[in-house]
Amino acid sequence: MRIPRGTRLCTPSAGEKASLSPTLLLLAHCAPLSTLPKAIRAVTTILEDEEARRTADTHVVAIMQKLDPILNLMDHAADMAKEA
Repeated sequence: MRIPRGTRLCTPSAGEKASLSPTLLLLAHCAPLSTLPKAIRAVTTILEDEEARRTADTHVVAIMQKLDPILNLMDHAADMAKEA
């Protein structure tokens, strides 16, 4: 069996969503049948972890954007208190 031309077998670059199908295609062609289920579970876990990290990063950015004006006000109040 041959891997179809144009199939990406490497890790997606920044901004691209990871896909399970090219990795599974590579595993199906290269991994022995005895290790295939474990390999599929491992790849799925890695991709789920990456997606969870991206989601957490998105939440952190949203929270920091909401906190930024408050932190600036607190900084300004601290500066005013030092000057007084």
